[in-house]
Amino acid sequence: FTLFDSATPVNGTVPVVVSGLLGANERLLAIDLRPTTGSVYAISDASRIYTVTLGGIATFVLVYAVQGLLP
Repeated sequence: FTLFDSATPVNGTVPVVVSGLLGANERLLAIDLRPTTGSVYAISDASRIYTVTLGGIATFVLVYAVQGLLP
């Protein structure tokens, strides 16, 4: 993901490489910043939810599965 200055959110300034994903070829699909806590959450292509530090270290939280939507 890319860090940016909230005054100029269009221009990402610092690309961050994320480490700590459980799968060898696992990729992050989306990230979300929780404003009240400052936590960054990410979901991977393996349906895993992670918290991610601004330094790029991912910590596994849970597997997200909705019955009937995933194979």
